[in-house]
Amino acid sequence: MNLLNSVDTSFFKQKGYIVIKNQINEEVIKKLHKNSKEIIKEAINIKWPHVKVYRDYPHFFGKPNIFGVDYPFNSLLGKNLFDVFNSLKIDNFIKQLGHFENFETELIRLHTNSNFFNYQGGWHRDYATFSSPGYLTCIIYLEDEKGFKIVTKEKNKLLIEYGIDTNSQSNLTVKDSFTDLPKNMYEVVDVNRGDILFFEPGLLHQGFCKKYRLHYHMRFKKLENGKTNHNKPFNFIKDFLPDTKIDENIGTYNYSKSLRSRIKRLRTFILYFFPRIKSLIYNIFAKKKKLSIFHSTIWQ
Repeated sequence: MNLLNSVDTSFFKQKGYIVIKNQINEEVIKKLHKNSKEIIKEAINIKWPHVKVYRDYPHFFGKPNIFGVDYPFNSLLGKNLFDVFNSLKIDNFIKQLGHFENFETELIRLHTNSNFFNYQGGWHRDYATFSSPGYLTCIIYLEDEKGFKIVTKEKNKLLIEYGIDTNSQSNLTVKDSFTDLPKNMYEVVDVNRGDILFFEPGLLHQGFCKKYRLHYHMRFKKLENGKTNHNKPFNFIKDFLPDTKIDENIGTYNYSKSLRSRIKRLRTFILYFFPRIKSLIYNIFAKKKKLSIFHSTIWQ
């Protein structure tokens, strides 16, 4: 049975996150990596509408700048990934860190990005409020990654000094999202392929990547006593099972070829090569709360 020691659990209790090293054997990593890249390729080929595009650049070689693939186990995308994924033995970590007797996986998304375009997300919470009892997030890494930032539990209360709501995700503004917080306000998480990051979803965090990335982002929800879910070991909700039919009308991305869409994509591409002009102007007059001027640009 895989369990963490008291030092690890104390660290998680204090900080709200922990990286578990080397918990996936090399054979499984290779299978997951291969199957995941095939899923992304298939999503592009069939114009899968359930993808996330962080910045919509021109579709070079017919490929949008895909940031994430939703419903990655769906049988329309592939046949092998679900079984390989369920061979992971991490459910005891989930139960131990989340204090779950029973749980279900209410979110899974395959995250990726281009080799060329840098990515930096905005500060956000994966849960409506801080804290987030009964919920736990994890990221399973299939590539080495550097730069993920997280405001730990003991620093959350200090966010008020920068005009950022210490409790609610819904009150975060665009300027909050790209506030250039000082380095002592967050910790940077660097990981290797096969590592697993667990964190409380109510903590403020920010994705960051300057190279190709490939990982699974998941969120788990505690089930009340007496309830159970038989899709072991991760207990995925129905939408994420391979044979579930997903409504195409709720797709998150429109593969538009209109002239207007192409012009907007070209404009986004041109701006990639410049610092954030609006942020530069804002910072001239700002006092304490400065904004990042290089996020998701070639200068990042």
